[in-house]
Amino acid sequence: MLAEIPRFEGIDPVWASIVLGVAAALVMLDRFFGFSTAWVRCISTELHLRQILEEFRLDWEMERAGWKNSTLTDEQVQKALTSCRTFVAKVNAIIVEETNLWVAEFQDNLKQLDESVKAKLASAVPGAVSLVITNGDECQGDWTVSIDDAASRTGHGKTIALSGLVSGIHTLRVDGIIAGKAVRAEKPVSIAAGGVTSVEVKLS
Repeated sequence: MLAEIPRFEGIDPVWASIVLGVAAALVMLDRFFGFSTAWVRCISTELHLRQILEEFRLDWEMERAGWKNSTLTDEQVQKALTSCRTFVAKVNAIIVEETNLWVAEFQDNLKQLDESVKAKLASAVPGAVSLVITNGDECQGDWTVSIDDAASRTGHGKTIALSGLVSGIHTLRVDGIIAGKAVRAEKPVSIAAGGVTSVEVKLS
């Protein structure tokens, strides 16, 4: 595996693989917790709040410019309070919107993580193969069967059950001797997690 990692002068391939692993982990953490998107939204929200604040300040100064004396009329007080209420309402609306977005994003990330974990757990459940060798009973003595060149098992007759197999595409091979001649059957097999795959082969 290390041979596939680009070699940079002065950088050991082992350290390069460690750095790549850390980088991948950081990307996954960022995706789950949403640090990057949260930072972008934070900056965008800050700019929006600054804009609202500046507008409020300008409106407030315009209001004050219309106050001719220290005693304000009821109409002027109501207008000033209305401006304050509008400003507070805009700020609260932005806070509520951002909070709802954060909650929705966090719940979506949790859902994706849950689905990913369930998919990995499901794929980790071993499968099995029910093998039928149509002419296995013609073999002299026992025949052998192996999956992906792993340790072989011996059997006789026509059937055998193989369990504890990892899901995916595997190569099944059966070897035996018929009429003094070495015979073999080889076949790709798709093993489903938690399921039993029926396979039929003929030695030739």
